[in-house]
Amino acid sequence: MVEEFVEHGPLDVLLRKEKGRVPVGWKIAVAKQLASALSYLEDKNLVHGNVCAKNVLLARTGLSDGALPFVKLSDPGVSFTVLSREERVERIPWIAPECIQDTGNLSPAADKWSFGTTLLEICFDADVPLKERTPAEVPPPPLFLRAFPW
Repeated sequence: MVEEFVEHGPLDVLLRKEKGRVPVGWKIAVAKQLASALSYLEDKNLVHGNVCAKNVLLARTGLSDGALPFVKLSDPGVSFTVLSREERVERIPWIAPECIQDTGNLSPAADKWSFGTTLLEICFDADVPLKERTPAEVPPPPLFLRAFPW
């Protein structure tokens, strides 16, 4: 496999390193670029299947020089099809319900779900929201999410 070298590495690493110092406008620019990449894939009827901050690579940080950041969506990596159902369930809510139920039939809806969870990663500087809470303390998902049979 040949992969492009992207100088500043994965987004989640930079967000953790710069925790609390990344401006909101920067995060919005990154989210916009990620949305554009996913829109392109959807236009081509392609599903990435593993959108997350570790798969968004920074070609240009744009933090110190005042320029805009420039990100690239990397290869999805190891397919969900090689993971057991239990391993996939452990990743909830970070992966789409389709990635748990029917890994062989993913649609752009899976990438839309993953885009939303990636936005959470960006907003929380790559930390897992509510990680210090026990499952009993975590509020239930919104009604529209409860419709999915986990």
